Amino acid sequence: MSRLQFGGFCLIAAIAAVGVDYVNQSRLAGDRPGGFGPGAYAASIGTRFVGFRQAQEAEAIRRTLRAGEPRKLLPEAPEGWQRRDWTEADAARLASPPDRRADPALAGAIRAEPAAQILSRIDAAATARDNGREVHVYERGEEIVALRLTRRATAPEEAAARPPARGFAMIGGLAFAESAAAPDPAAADPVPRRISARLGEEAEISALALATDASIRTLLAAIDYDRLNASLDHPLAGVGNDATVPDPEQSRALAEAAIARADGAQTGAAQSASAPAASAAADPAAAPPSAIGGVFTTLARLITGGSATGGSGAEVQINRRGGSGSKCSSDRGFKRCSLSD
Repeated sequence: MSRLQFGGFCLIAAIAAVGVDYVNQSRLAGDRPGGFGPGAYAASIGTRFVGFRQAQEAEAIRRTLRAGEPRKLLPEAPEGWQRRDWTEADAARLASPPDRRADPALAGAIRAEPAAQILSRIDAAATARDNGREVHVYERGEEIVALRLTRRATAPEEAAARPPARGFAMIGGLAFAESAAAPDPAAADPVPRRISARLGEEAEISALALATDASIRTLLAAIDYDRLNASLDHPLAGVGNDATVPDPEQSRALAEAAIARADGAQTGAAQSASAPAASAAADPAAAPPSAIGGVFTTLARLITGGSATGGSGAEVQINRRGGSGSKCSSDRGFKRCSLSD
C-alpha cells in the first residue's frame, strides 16, 4: 500500500469516526442529527475534554489521599488537646463493659481451649494492626476520645448486632449516631460512648469517648470532610466542610431525622426481601416442589400404585414434580386415590 493510499484510508476512517461521534452527541442532546449544529458539536468536544481532565485530576487526588494509613485523614489536635497513638492502656480504659448475662465459667473454659487461644492471638494481632493504621487518640485533662477511620464495609451481622442508635449531630453532611446501650447500674466506672457515621458503603468514622458532647463535636468538626469525601471511589453529594450545622439542638434533630429515614429504608428493604419467602411458606402450591417432596411422592405412588395416603377420613393433595397431583381419601381402612394430570 502506497503512502497516498494509506493517507486516504486514515482520512476516511477519521471522517467516519467523527460522523459516528456527531450522531451520538446529537442523540445525547435530544436533537436530530441535522438539527445539531457545528457550534454545538464543537462545544460538546470542549465540554468532554474538560470533564475528562477533571476526572483525571480527581482520580489523582483520590490515589494520593488513599495512599498510606487511613488515619492520616483524621485531624490534628485542636487547641488544648494532645494527639497520640493507640495503646493497650486505651484498650482497657475504653473497653466495652462485659456482658453480665454471660456465664464466667463457660467463658473461662472456652478461653482455655488451645484452638481458642490461637484464634485469640491472631485476633489480637489483627486488632493491633488495625488500631495502628486507623486510630488517633485525643486527650485533654480527664477527657479522652479515640477517633477511627475505617475503610471497609460493615458486615450485615455486625450492623445487626449493634444496639439501637440515637442522633448525635449533623457534621460535615454526615448524620452521626450514638449507640443507645443501656447503662449498667453496677458499673463503677463510666461507660465509654460510641458515636459513628457511615460514608456510603466505603468507610466509617467512629469515636470511642469519655468526654462531653461539646468536646466530641469539636473533634468531629475538625475533620476535613472535603478531603475525606474526595478520597472515596464514589464521593457523596452533600458531604463537605460547609455542611456542618453549628447549633447543637438543630444538629441533633437533623441527625435524628436522617437516622430515622435510613432505618425506615433498611426495614422496607428487609421486608421486601422476606416477602417472597413468606408467600411461599403460606402457599406451598406456589413454591417450587423440592427434591425431598418428589422422593416421598414417588414412594407413595410405588406403594399405592399411584396413590398417596392421608389420615383416617382425611383428604390430601400431593404435588408431583410436573405440577399434577393425586387426591386420596380413606374408606374403612382402605385408601382410594385418583390421579389428576
